[in-house]
Amino acid sequence: MYIETVSPNAVAICLLKEEIELRGIAQSMSAGSARELVRQVLREAGQEPWQDMEIELFSRDGDVLIMARPAAGGCALFVFSAGETAVQAALACPAGLPSSLLTQDGRYYLALRCDEQSVPNVLYEYGEAIPKAERLLAHLREHGACLIDSGAVDALKGWFGGDRKRQT
Repeated sequence: MYIETVSPNAVAICLLKEEIELRGIAQSMSAGSARELVRQVLREAGQEPWQDMEIELFSRDGDVLIMARPAAGGCALFVFSAGETAVQAALACPAGLPSSLLTQDGRYYLALRCDEQSVPNVLYEYGEAIPKAERLLAHLREHGACLIDSGAVDALKGWFGGDRKRQT
């Protein structure tokens, strides 16, 4: 088994076919069993495992590569009373924010995948922050309409930003 620290918040673990058999791991490893294995391997290496983590599994000829990192930071969710207000808020944000735009019952929601310190303050001028955003976001994804699944801020800047020449 090889463990490599890819970054301070990511590890790569390579398990050879023989080690997988020795540990009694099924060939069709699930994400849950991979997470448990990562926790075990990190403890064996003297590192504190992450409570919640994202896992990517790659296999070839019976060997497995597991890429693990802490789960992405929280979610910030802002609600706007009109689509135009959501667009104005997005235009005021810095480019590159991981974001989605959703709607339900005539209200618009801008979801950001970032930690609390990375939320642009300008969003508070246009909309209202929603506490416990993860639960409402899950509800919106199931019962609302996702207008832009990823890169919403950049998409709205591209469509409505001042970079285009306006036709009169």
